[in-house]
Amino acid sequence: MEPTESWQRLIDLLRPFHNQAAATARRLSRSAEDGDDLFQETVIRAYEKLSNLRDESRFRPWFYSLLLSVHRNRSRRGFWRCFLSMERKDGTSIDMAGENGASSDDERRGADRIARALANLSPEQREAVVLFKLEGFSVEEIAAIQSGARSTPQTL
Repeated sequence: MEPTESWQRLIDLLRPFHNQAAATARRLSRSAEDGDDLFQETVIRAYEKLSNLRDESRFRPWFYSLLLSVHRNRSRRGFWRCFLSMERKDGTSIDMAGENGASSDDERRGADRIARALANLSPEQREAVVLFKLEGFSVEEIAAIQSGARSTPQTL
């Protein structure tokens, strides 16, 4: 398949939940700008692995599995530890992601409460809560997504 055809296939598959997945990346990262980076890295990874997708009807959980995998890999890096205190290393506050994943003064207080609550959870627990409460995945789907993110996303 030609690169332009692969990109178009990815765009078509991602279009129905693009905004929702981008908001999830922001919630997982607890920062709008870092969430955008996470989402972009996941899209690139999805493009690279798209030929491994066996069933297009499973694209959404496959993509979320990739998103969690990329998030976990990034979280392991020492650079990300500065976000535990909800401040950057230079002491400035992080632009929090709100309920819809967007940064807004009106949503800042609610987003701050959500971020603090999520920060107290382990990464796996945080992922499960975001996928269940905010994304609407079933417990069974979350188990499959999280186990797929721990092994290989192409198994979905």
